[in-house]
Order: sequence, then C-alpha cells, then structure tokens
Amino acid sequence: MVKAYYIKKNTGTVSEDELSLMLSALPKERREKALRYRFREGKVLSALSWFLLCHLLEREDIHHGPFEVVSGKNEKPLVKDGSFFFNISHTKGAVLAAAGFSPVGADIQIVEEKYEPVAKRVLSPSELSLVKHSSEPGKEFTRLWTLKESYIKYTGEGMSALEGAPDFSSFERAGGRLTGGPAFLTKEGEDIFISVCSDDDMEISEIGLNEVLDQL
Repeated sequence: MVKAYYIKKNTGTVSEDELSLMLSALPKERREKALRYRFREGKVLSALSWFLLCHLLEREDIHHGPFEVVSGKNEKPLVKDGSFFFNISHTKGAVLAAAGFSPVGADIQIVEEKYEPVAKRVLSPSELSLVKHSSEPGKEFTRLWTLKESYIKYTGEGMSALEGAPDFSSFERAGGRLTGGPAFLTKEGEDIFISVCSDDDMEISEIGLNEVLDQL
C-alpha cells in the first residue's frame, strides 16, 4: 500500500521560529534546496513537505529513523538502500508526501485558470477537447496536469517528458489504470487536485499542519 498525506490548510501560519527550526533540522542537501527559494513561502513549503514525509513514514510504519537520499535517473530522489520509495510535491499553500514499498509518483496543484499555453503544449487532442468542453476547464486541466506529472515522477523521466506523457482523457475523476502500466488515484480538494501513481494500492489522506509541527 502506498500512502499519501497532504496539508492544505494554514500553511501560511508557520512562524519564523517554526521555519528556523525546520530549516535547522533538515538534512544538509534538503536545507540547501529549501534556501534556494527566493520567497519565504517557497522555503516553508519545501521544508514542510520533507517533514510531512518523515511524519508519514513513522506513522504508517514504513521507516523509522534517518535515511540517505541519492539522485536517480534525471535526479529523481531515491532512498539509497532501496528499502522504500517516496515522492513529495508542493504548490501554493499546500504540500504532499507519498511513500510505500513500490515506486511512486505524486503531484499536487492548485487549480490553474491560465492554462492555455501549457495545455496546447502538453495535452493530447482528446484531452484538449475534454478541457474545452468542460463546465470548469481550469479544474479539468489541473486534474490532467497532475496525472501527467505523477506519471513522469513515477517513471523518473523528468519534466522534459511531459509532452510525451500518456493520454488520460478516458480516466474517471478518481483515476484509473494505463493498459499494461501503473494505476492512478486522484483526489479533488478545495481548489486543488492530487494524483498519485504506483503499481500498488493507494490511499490519500488530509492531515492537519499541527500534526507535523508538533513532531519537530
């Protein structure tokens, strides 16, 4: 079973003391990545997504204690000893972490209303038609976008592979499975979509910000 946790509410309430505590407790490479964000929100979300992952690992009994991360194909982060798999993502005001004992890709995105330039580049004709004829085209685009991102993060192909990602126009709102390929679970939240891709069963749960901050 692959488990995914996300936090949507109150991420903007993280205090300076809490941010400093998170940054100081991050592994060196992860701390450097968080500090590369120009704005404070990026630093908060980058750090919070890591501690959300650690909270998930402990709570779901996937892994306890430190672990070493190395870069795989296209710099996809992997656990060095291969004892479990993980993926993390963040978007404005929300963070996501997924982990389990099978390869996983996960993506969270706020609903994007200014989608046309990207849609024409990465969506198939069938997907474009689906968006065009939807009563909520921004939501439909965002749903498809998270499916594609979760897939390329699952395969480790990187962002350059988005234009060649599979067609998801036949998928139901809650996800689906590619013929001869992995399965997808999609969840719609308040102005967001989340998609998780894996060969295993999947479950997505929302948790509170304090559940993570209390563990620091």
